[in-house]
Amino acid sequence: MSGILKINITESEEVLKKLFLDQKTAKHRERVQVLYLLVTNQAETVGHLAALTGHPVR
Repeated sequence: MSGILKINITESEEVLKKLFLDQKTAKHRERVQVLYLLVTNQAETVGHLAALTGHPVR
């Protein structure tokens, strides 16, 4: 099925929270945010992830 994400993220929710707070730039914070959303099962598809982070689906 297109748009389904299947990746293995080894960092825990707590580690990703700390990494998010430690980031200096918005770009890096957003990258960690995407991982956090996936680890916490808040996004299951690319489209949903894009909507949650405010990006248009291409």
